[in-house]
Amino acid sequence: MIISYQTREQQVLCCKIDEGEATFGAPAAQALVATIADLEAFETAEEMVGFWPGVKISGDKSIEVEIGSYFRATLVPAGVRFERSADGVPNWSTVRYLKLVELVSCP
Repeated sequence: MIISYQTREQQVLCCKIDEGEATFGAPAAQALVATIADLEAFETAEEMVGFWPGVKISGDKSIEVEIGSYFRATLVPAGVRFERSADGVPNWSTVRYLKLVELVSCP
């Protein structure tokens, strides 16, 4: 699976451990970078949701991922090469591209 980002800054913080450590601290940055890499190893969003603990479909059109006790990430399907039902709900077995739209620190 391929994960894209809303901003270049978001991509840097999620993919470059040294940048993440400077912003979030070492444990949180390591959890973030490792989780993103693990999620990208799946072929489809359906595989990810079925296998990864702390991942759930939210409101039928987005996926929420718990990243340790540090963050909650919200991802949505990206691109046009996936199927949708008549009411716009993605067929998660056809989703291979996700976009990170929100990364929230957990209290």
